[in-house]
Amino acid sequence: MFLNRKYQKPKVITHDVEFHTAALNKQVVAVYMKTNLELIEHDGLIEDISADAIKIKGNYFMRENCEFWI
Repeated sequence: MFLNRKYQKPKVITHDVEFHTAALNKQVVAVYMKTNLELIEHDGLIEDISADAIKIKGNYFMRENCEFWI
């Protein structure tokens, strides 16, 4: 069953399977700094996934320093 995005609760993704699922489903991702929850990127699609970083809109965001919300 497809849920409309406006009815879904925002969720932090942390596991590889969640990143791959978000990339395959072309889900919009917001990126925040973990230390102060500053918004860094608000509407990107995942382009690449590695053990250390996630690439969104041509920029790499370190997984240990950032939170990724869908």
